[in-house]
Amino acid sequence: MQVVGPFPKTVSRSSIKSHPVRIVWPMSDHSNSAKAAGLWVEANREVVEETYQSFARTGEWPTASELQRHFDRAGESISVQDVIDSKPRVLNEARPIYLQYLTLHLRHLMWVPRAGPLVTVCVRAVQRAVVSYLSDAETPFVSSEDPLTEPPSKLDGDLSNRVYKVLSNEYPSPFGGSGSSGDSWRMEVDSRFVRQFRDVTNIEDLVARQDVVRAEIAAQAGMMAPTFQVRSAFDVQEFVEPEPEQSLASVPDTTPKYPGAEVFDSRTLDDVRDNSEQEPILFISWSNGRSRSVAEKLVPLLVERLPGVDVFFSPTSIEPGADPSRRMFDEGLLGSSALLVVLTHKSASSAYVIWETASAWALRKLVIPLFVEIEPSDVPGPLVGKVQGVHLADQDDVDRAIRRIAAHFGVVTPTDLSNEEYDSLLSSEGQGESNPQSNLAGVRSQLLGYVARWQTLYDGLQGTFDTVDRSRLAAEIQQIVAEAVRFLAQDDPESALASELSTIAIRAGDVKRIRVLSDGGISFNALDGGCFELIERVRSVLHH
Repeated sequence: MQVVGPFPKTVSRSSIKSHPVRIVWPMSDHSNSAKAAGLWVEANREVVEETYQSFARTGEWPTASELQRHFDRAGESISVQDVIDSKPRVLNEARPIYLQYLTLHLRHLMWVPRAGPLVTVCVRAVQRAVVSYLSDAETPFVSSEDPLTEPPSKLDGDLSNRVYKVLSNEYPSPFGGSGSSGDSWRMEVDSRFVRQFRDVTNIEDLVARQDVVRAEIAAQAGMMAPTFQVRSAFDVQEFVEPEPEQSLASVPDTTPKYPGAEVFDSRTLDDVRDNSEQEPILFISWSNGRSRSVAEKLVPLLVERLPGVDVFFSPTSIEPGADPSRRMFDEGLLGSSALLVVLTHKSASSAYVIWETASAWALRKLVIPLFVEIEPSDVPGPLVGKVQGVHLADQDDVDRAIRRIAAHFGVVTPTDLSNEEYDSLLSSEGQGESNPQSNLAGVRSQLLGYVARWQTLYDGLQGTFDTVDRSRLAAEIQQIVAEAVRFLAQDDPESALASELSTIAIRAGDVKRIRVLSDGGISFNALDGGCFELIERVRSVLHH
């Protein structure tokens, strides 16, 4: 079998000069992703070539550590992580803090001569998607059995596998739901985007169409509003948690991409750090009970003594209608340069408090633990061995912590707490215990709001074969329901509602792991039907 077709030359490689240092492209330049990618490839040719050769050999994109070891053994002074960090982003593409793999997209592969046959077949697959869409087929699709070569022939195993890996990682594209088994694969045609890829004749056309579609999607997203307002009946910090596999700065990108959802946010960690017009942020980490009541009394004292500093406390800093996870995580935690964590016996074992504190420490932010009726030796993990904390029971300790925070933000040394202010702060230690009945009503109200959201998102997916967004919907249901279970169990371990919701959370985990295969739609129906079932079960339990 021979793959033929002219290698794209619309953007001349000879016009791209070698750069001795890595290039970081401004996020505002998205009009020609092919050119930006070409310059990056030329500036990092050795790493890109080795990356593609590794992919061609194994069928998997190499990790940064694998590539780094390769160049270290060769005596090359190359920082693979710097190369990964400098890879130009396309419109609304967020960047995780640490990218483990170096993945190449078609806009990069078009500049790699060895990838010519692979790129040509990918272009033919896109053309085939358009043909299938315009045919009378009930379910348009492209598969490894289609004639994607010249002369027409079934793809050999290795090439077939790699074509599938590349195409399934492209966005936007004319493909939606997909599945593979061995060297065979099938990709459903996504009717939302396929029309945009008509008349594609080469890779330049394809990448240029992707740029246009991204711009159109971003423009449409700018006119979208959230489907409903989320008012947290049980606090966001006890409710929203990114999935374990997500990296810190990737949360905005993991917001489900459904109609009506706010998903097009191209802010990155660098933007948050470099935005000189934004007030510096002190993030308050807390949990329910005494931790919260102390934090509530402490916040106004800090605001008074830290002029020009935004003291981020989620119950009061997240406006009605805002995206709570993005507001708290992207703008609050990541945007802050200091974190004050209120530690009690309960909060010290809170997964959220541990996660927030560990994240802040890993990002080299100032972290100050405030111990409330707990000794440092009772705090699990290595935190107290890494940062110096203070005790609420010692007024001088509290004053010293406030002065340290003020110095961090360049604020004039604040006045110490008055005896009345300190007594008020101490009196909060016995307050803030949760009200089980109030919490139960709040959970029901909050979940009913989420059911309305999930139904809207599910309805927006009908008529498409988008398996990724359906899996994300199931994952969100699992996450939110599981958090509700944990919250309810804190008040009543025998809660009937928590017990019923826990079975739904388990089922949601099964649904999100469904992989759509080329089985005539059986697995796709299982995924779609599973999402519908989950929404109905949550609704039924709440009305029971």
